[in-house]
Amino acid sequence: MAEPNLGIVQSAILTIDRDLLFRQSLYGKRILAELEVERRRLASEARKVDAALAAEENTLTEQRATLSATEFRTLADAFDAKVKRLREERPAQEQEFTRRFEQERVSYFEKIGAVLGAIVRERGGVVILDRRAILLTTQNIDITDAAIKRIDAQLGDGSLGPTNAPDAPATPEATDN
Repeated sequence: MAEPNLGIVQSAILTIDRDLLFRQSLYGKRILAELEVERRRLASEARKVDAALAAEENTLTEQRATLSATEFRTLADAFDAKVKRLREERPAQEQEFTRRFEQERVSYFEKIGAVLGAIVRERGGVVILDRRAILLTTQNIDITDAAIKRIDAQLGDGSLGPTNAPDAPATPEATDN
């Protein structure tokens, strides 16, 4: 067991800000950046589809004067079916994006579990609670900043696993200052 670090509160209960941990660690930032690229791609694709549909609708409107009512109705019905199909696909794409975000977040917290576990042991803790669950505390028991430093040192941005970052310091003092 590591020697207690002077200046660090020893408590069985520790807290962490899960959102801040995810947003501020190099690993979480990489995931968020990749997801932002995907979100922008989906938005761009949606704008292109909308523009193509608007152009197709304009063409159909212009053709109305030269087509018989039956021909126009056939084309209009096909266009309406196409629009309906595309509108039904969008929520599915958005749900898939949301599912991927949640999956990446869950995977992130699974991969950083060992890092958090080491901090808990070094601090003599037994549990980490989400900081939002704490109404009042008389001690600074939040380990978010220390965890971000340790995750960055041990996992880097997570793109290559644990080997993409410099070797993590062996002592808690080296990462918690």
